[in-house]
Amino acid sequence: MIECIQQGLGLIQLPLYVLEEYLNSGKLIEILPEYQADNAYVFYHYPKYAHPQPKIRKFIEYFL
Repeated sequence: MIECIQQGLGLIQLPLYVLEEYLNSGKLIEILPEYQADNAYVFYHYPKYAHPQPKIRKFIEYFL
C-alpha cells in the first residue's frame, strides 16, 4: 500500500507508527487530519482444529 501511495495511486489510512518515517521525511503528507479513526475492528483467525497457544489466548482476551 505504501508503494502505491508513493506513486500517487490513491489514499491510505494506516496507523501512525507505520507511516511516521515517511511523514517525517516528507515522502508522504497527511491530509484530512480531522478524519482520524478512533475505533478499529481487530480480527483474528486460527484454524478450527488448532487451539491457540496460551500467549495468543491472552492477547485475544485482552482485546475482548
